[in-house]
Amino acid sequence: MRHIPTSAAMVDKLKKQAKRLQRNAGGKHVDLLNRVARSAGYLHWHHVQLCAKESVAKRGLDALKDEVALIQAAAADGVTKFIITGANANIVPLLLVAHQGDAWLLEPSEQLVACLTWRGQQQELDLDETARQINIGWDGHYELVGPAFVLETTHPDVGARMLMGYPLDELRQMIDKTQDFVGKFAALFHPDMSMKITPAVANDMIAAGWDPKKVEEAAASGLRYSPSRNTVLTPMMRGGFGDGFDTEIDDE
Repeated sequence: MRHIPTSAAMVDKLKKQAKRLQRNAGGKHVDLLNRVARSAGYLHWHHVQLCAKESVAKRGLDALKDEVALIQAAAADGVTKFIITGANANIVPLLLVAHQGDAWLLEPSEQLVACLTWRGQQQELDLDETARQINIGWDGHYELVGPAFVLETTHPDVGARMLMGYPLDELRQMIDKTQDFVGKFAALFHPDMSMKITPAVANDMIAAGWDPKKVEEAAASGLRYSPSRNTVLTPMMRGGFGDGFDTEIDDE
C-alpha cells in the first residue's frame, strides 16, 4: 500500500467527519470511517491507521538522525555534550554523549552502546527502518564502574576498553533522567495495563456496554483493551527502541 504522510491531526479530522456523517444520516461507524478514508485518498480506514503509524516512525527516525549529527558535531569540536532523545516521539529515550572527541549512543535500560565517533572519526550508525519501528545495530554493552566508562563491544576499533576521565557524575544524572521518563511514560501506557482482545475479553467489553461491531473491529486490528480506562490501545512502535509502549485511540 502506498504510504501517505498522516498526522494525528489528520486522523482526528477524519474521525470527526465520520461522526458528523453518522449524526446527519446514520450508518455504521466502521463503514463511514472507510468512506471518509477513501474520500481523502486512502484505500480504507486501516490504511489510515497504518500510514499514521509509519509517519510516527519516520518522525522518530528523522529526529534521531538530527540528534546524532548534533552529538557528532560536538565531538568534532571537542565539546562535552549530552542529549536525551525520544521523549517527543513517544519512544523509549536514548542518551547521546560526546566527550574527548568521541561520541556514543546509549540505551540505558539494557546498557547498550553504539559508537558514533571514535578518536575523531565519525562512525556510521546502523539503522534499519521499517514501517512501524526503528532497529539499531548496537556494538555491545557499557557499564559505569567507579571512575571508568567500561565498554564490551564488537566494534573493530573500540573492542573492550575502560575509558577514564569521563564526567560520570553528570552522565549518571542523565541516565537517571531517561529512567524517570520511562517510569512516568510506562505508568500511563505500559502494555501490562492492557489486554489482548480474546473472545472472553470481547464478551466482557460487550457486557460493559461496548458495541459488538467495534469490539470485533478492534480485535481484528490487533488492538488491546485497557480495563482501568475502558478504552482500546494501539501498538505504536514495538521493537527497536520503541518497544513496549502503546498509545490510546478513540473508541468511538
